[in-house]
Order: sequence, then structure tokens, then C-alpha cells
Amino acid sequence: MAPRVTEAHLEARRRQILDAATTCFARQGFHQTTMHAIAAEADLSAGALYRYYPGKADIIKAMAEEDRDRSAQVFAAAVPLTDTAGLLRELAAAFFGRFDDLRSAANTSAVDIDLWAESIRNDDVRVVMRESVDTGLAQMTAVVQTAQARGDIDAELSAQSIAHVLVSAYMGLEVQRVLFPEIDVRSYVEALLAMVVGRFWHGREVGAEETRADARAEAASGWPQGGLAGVR
Repeated sequence: MAPRVTEAHLEARRRQILDAATTCFARQGFHQTTMHAIAAEADLSAGALYRYYPGKADIIKAMAEEDRDRSAQVFAAAVPLTDTAGLLRELAAAFFGRFDDLRSAANTSAVDIDLWAESIRNDDVRVVMRESVDTGLAQMTAVVQTAQARGDIDAELSAQSIAHVLVSAYMGLEVQRVLFPEIDVRSYVEALLAMVVGRFWHGREVGAEETRADARAEAASGWPQGGLAGVR
């Protein structure tokens, strides 16, 4: 009788493959990496690899599912906090803290950036990456809406737009870390939190009208009247 394969063994093998794929994608790029290269990196036969993942798109889906699961766990742990500033600090520590592991962060960032570029021309990759980002946006939007209901964040602002801005701060750091590996992540996060919770601005008092995108656009040279009308 053949020995029974445990779920732990299957999970360990999947982890082995995904780690190997991350290494290959970071080193060679998604488009240039072959399934045979991933199998060699994982020290597996091509046949063994294909039993787990029929193609690179399936590997990317598995990676995205892992990211969504980790994100869900982070939000589930932070959301019960009733102090919005504290909640945002917890989220920042959890998401940006992964950059403390320089090698792992460099590989993950390189892969993410490469896949964003691949999304431009590869519909399968674009769908997977869009679903992954959509999940994070929905979770952050819910956090913002709760904070707006508490009166901590201006309810006139679009919760989804705020979520896009906050997610872009994370995605932007991934890009900048590739160009500027020496960037101080903790200082970056401190500046971001200062902007979000109010310590950033020390100038004169600014009225709401001065922060409306439509008013600024109409006053700017070259922008059509009403070009961004209604944007909040």
C-alpha cells in the first residue's frame, strides 16, 4: 500500500514551489521564467511541479490568494480597535513591517512590480492582480467608512478614494525601494501617518474649499472649466 500523503506534506511542497517561483520571478522576470526553471529552483521534476500547478498563471493565483489571506488576517486583527489613529498605526506596522526583511522584501517588490508591468499585456495576470488589489481596497474602504461614521475622517471625502491613496502609499514604496534601496522605511511610515492623522500640517489654517479638486483644477492653467467637477 502506498504511503498516505498528508496535508502537511502537500502544503510544504506548495510552499517549496511558491518560494522557488518568487526567486525565479525576481531574478528573471515573470515573462522570461519557465516552468522548468521553477522546477529546477525547487529541486523537483517538471512532472511533480505540474501536478501542483499546471502553469505560471496558476502559481500567480496561488501567490495572490496567500496575499489576500495575510491581508484578511491583518485587517481582522486591527478592525476591532475603536481608536482610528491606533488602528491605522497597527495596519501600517503590519503591512510596512514586512520591509524589515530586506531580502524577502526586495524579492517580493521585484515580483510585484514585474507583474504590474506584465498586467499591461497579459490579461490572465491583470485579472489576478486586479482581484488582489480590489480585495485590499475593499478592506481599507470599510475601515475608512467606519472612521467616517465615528467622525474621525471627513465624511464628505470619498472613502474609496482615500483607500486608493493609502494603498498607493504602499505600492509606491515598493517601487521606490527598488530605485532607492537605502530609503528609511520607518521614517516613510512616520511621514505617512503624520499626513493621515494630522501632525503633518503646521501652516496657516486651510479651508475646505482650498482642498477641493474641482476648485484647484479650475484655477490651474490649462485645465478646462468643470473638468473635475464633483470630485471630492
